[in-house]
Amino acid sequence: MKMNRIVIVGLTAVTLGVSVPVIGHAKALPGLTSHYWWHPRHMHVRKPVTALKFSGLVPDSLQKPIAKKRLKVGTAIVVQSGGLEWDWNVAGRGMVNNRKQFWMVQRTGSGWMRQ
Repeated sequence: MKMNRIVIVGLTAVTLGVSVPVIGHAKALPGLTSHYWWHPRHMHVRKPVTALKFSGLVPDSLQKPIAKKRLKVGTAIVVQSGGLEWDWNVAGRGMVNNRKQFWMVQRTGSGWMRQ
């Protein structure tokens, strides 16, 4: 009887000890199509990426990048979903978005950035 109780308490302790750390590491950013990205979010670059500058005055089908900028690890940026045609709309130091031009990062996932 006493041995049964010790085994049950031991198994419970092991189960709780293993599951708590796993739950703690499951935090991740939402995907590109999530409503979370409809509003601008302040983020930092986690993996080096290239931002491309496009003209807002040219139709989407004729778009070619005007300029490129390499974003290094730790760079502070403001990120928003680019809608159906574009992946990520980014802004930051040296990258201004307006009616005539905008900066994009063409990656489908959110693994390249962190909060």
